Amino acid sequence: MAYEFTLDVMGVQPGDMNKIEAELEEMGIIGYTLQRDDFTEDRFYPVGPALWSHHEADMRSLSARFPTLVFCLYIDDTLGMSVEYHQNGKMQAEDGEMTYPPFDPDKLR
Repeated sequence: MAYEFTLDVMGVQPGDMNKIEAELEEMGIIGYTLQRDDFTEDRFYPVGPALWSHHEADMRSLSARFPTLVFCLYIDDTLGMSVEYHQNGKMQAEDGEMTYPPFDPDKLR
């Protein structure tokens, strides 16, 4: 199954993104799964649906190389959305939650 990945980097300093991009390129991620977003200072966006079977291990390794940064990997697949937060080789994974407001008859038009 193919997924779409978006990677945000929290706490990034000038010059860090070039180093992170180089690490991702060395891992074979840039150009295949992610591309750098030229309009923001802290985001890599999806190339398109891709297989990245070792994303957890790759992100743990990457975050260990930049221990002060928080990497937010957003994962979109056919079953829903989730996010993995990575910092200093550790991970927190959370499933996305979709909520709807309750029915309100006063809103009927």
